[in-house]
Amino acid sequence: MANPRDSKDSSGDATSLRSEQETVILSTPVELPGPKSDLASGGLSQELAAETAGGEPPTNTLPSPAAGIVRHGPGVPAILSGGRRGRTAEHIWGGGTPPAHSVRRLGGWAITSILIVASGIVLFLRFHHVPLHVTGAAITVQKAAGCRAEVAGRVTTNGAAGTITYRWQFKPGGQQATTLHQTIAHGQHAADLVITLEVSGHGSSAQTAVLEVLSPDPRTASIPVVLTC
Repeated sequence: MANPRDSKDSSGDATSLRSEQETVILSTPVELPGPKSDLASGGLSQELAAETAGGEPPTNTLPSPAAGIVRHGPGVPAILSGGRRGRTAEHIWGGGTPPAHSVRRLGGWAITSILIVASGIVLFLRFHHVPLHVTGAAITVQKAAGCRAEVAGRVTTNGAAGTITYRWQFKPGGQQATTLHQTIAHGQHAADLVITLEVSGHGSSAQTAVLEVLSPDPRTASIPVVLTC
């Protein structure tokens, strides 16, 4: 077999042929086989460093651990928001200072309750009247002139409104007046009850005038009366 290096063409010039066993140098780099984890991690580190140096936050930044935490069960949250930052665990578990709107609500209820009670007292005093009671009876005035005598009695009360039922009696003659009624206004503490006694004939007559209060409370008062005709 002829040696390719020593072959000549038909024109007689020597032609150099490259052997298939010679090394071929390529201008394009070839990726060598091997583990890619180091290359990938190195490239990622360079990319993160470049983006950080440029002032822009890396897009592959992992979220904050606190943002992804989900808490279950009782406890104090790690981050308190707004006005609740000043409250401690003792305030939360012990109730703490009541909110301002709760204090205003309690104050409103207290004022409303006071007004209701005061209104009830006024209505009670206005429409609920104490019953009338007679506290005493006495005969205060006696005027006799000939065969005629005028007797006046006074009945005292507790000042409540009502009606007094009474009658006069004369003894020993047994003369009896009809049952009479006297109206008492609210705040009136006394009432004067007057009756006139007349006799006929000649001579003297001794009588006893008796005032009987029948209701609301029984009371009795009497006085002697002398008539001369």
